[in-house]
Amino acid sequence: MLNLLCRMAERCIAALKSSGKPKVLVIAGSTSVGKTNLSLELASRLGGEVVSADSAQVFCGMDIGSAKISQDEMRGIPHHLLNIADVSDSFSAGQYAVEAVSVITDIIKRGRVPLVVGGSGLYFRTLIEGASGAPPSSPASKAMVEEMVQRDGGVWDVSLERLRSLDPDYTAKLECNDWYRLKRALEICTLSGQTVTSFKRDYSVDEAEYNFKCLFLTMPRLPLKQRIDARCELIVEQGLFPEVIGLVREGGLVAESQAGRSVGYRQALEFLASVWGYPGNGPPYQLQVPPDKLRQLFLDFLHNYQAKTRQLSSVQSTWIKKSPYFHWLNLAPGGTRLPTEVVAGGVAEWFNTDTPLPLDWSGEPLKEITVEEREELKRYGSKHTQLNIYSDPTKVDIVLKQIETCIQTIDNSKLMMS
Repeated sequence: MLNLLCRMAERCIAALKSSGKPKVLVIAGSTSVGKTNLSLELASRLGGEVVSADSAQVFCGMDIGSAKISQDEMRGIPHHLLNIADVSDSFSAGQYAVEAVSVITDIIKRGRVPLVVGGSGLYFRTLIEGASGAPPSSPASKAMVEEMVQRDGGVWDVSLERLRSLDPDYTAKLECNDWYRLKRALEICTLSGQTVTSFKRDYSVDEAEYNFKCLFLTMPRLPLKQRIDARCELIVEQGLFPEVIGLVREGGLVAESQAGRSVGYRQALEFLASVWGYPGNGPPYQLQVPPDKLRQLFLDFLHNYQAKTRQLSSVQSTWIKKSPYFHWLNLAPGGTRLPTEVVAGGVAEWFNTDTPLPLDWSGEPLKEITVEEREELKRYGSKHTQLNIYSDPTKVDIVLKQIETCIQTIDNSKLMMS
């Protein structure tokens, strides 16, 4: 009885704290879990508009590789913060938070419900907790850092030691050749005279301007990984490589840029560079490998792309797993996927009235991997499964022909211009 009273008191306190604050529905989740369909159904039920929280979909032209929703798929529901940056530019989480708050405020003023939907944990964190206060980038500060790197001879270890003298704690967390984060850290330390880590602050959700009601969509690991692998194959079949080649030609996409480091785009750029020498000193661009090795190299690319996307799925839950704001929702309890309409109905009621979600929908047990799951995942490898491209050689031929045609088009256009 005492425990029940305590829980009731906690709910009352939480309600008082959030009273008067406009509600914002936040739907996070890894790639391929089903965020898009659920958000569309919820937006229809709640009278809502979608605010994207995807760090690849902010870039113009990155449509196929980011699985960006099309106009036809939107069902007339407004979507915001898509296609707001060029692939040659950078777009920080701080910039995202500023844009998102502006859009959310406008949606609420019009009597609509904002649904913030995506997979970028950093975007969610910055939106909910606020920007860190680190100095923003500018063309001048970027040029300053580039000059530092040039003085270091473009050698990773030399520039790393430069940063280590300014912020040893952050330096220890960097992965080798992560030039983007290294340069940004040099920029912050040089402009502020402080370490990167010094800008992290304690935060209370009571400070938020809105009542963020947050869900993290998940499902058992094996079916999720299978969905991810199938999604990667579909993206490649739909034209990932023509899109990447077009973005290099017309948008200035490069592997070192923020956009170029996005999963899928990075692997495609690496494949094009190693196999076709593109972009490089051409045209004409020549096949850099023996023709009889091409098919296997493509399958190796696909396997790596799938593996990196599965890793991204794990990373996407890292911050959210520690976050007190998110309710974990298992979309496939008991191994059977819940119908989207059923989930939307429960979530809409939870959002509007705080009615608890069904206990068997809880994703809390999925936060930790079980021994059975670990063994199951060991036995699973996309390279050996009977997915479309692996089981149908003609699909590989089609994709390779797509690439060759695009490369030849570049060669012909250059020759005509000359």
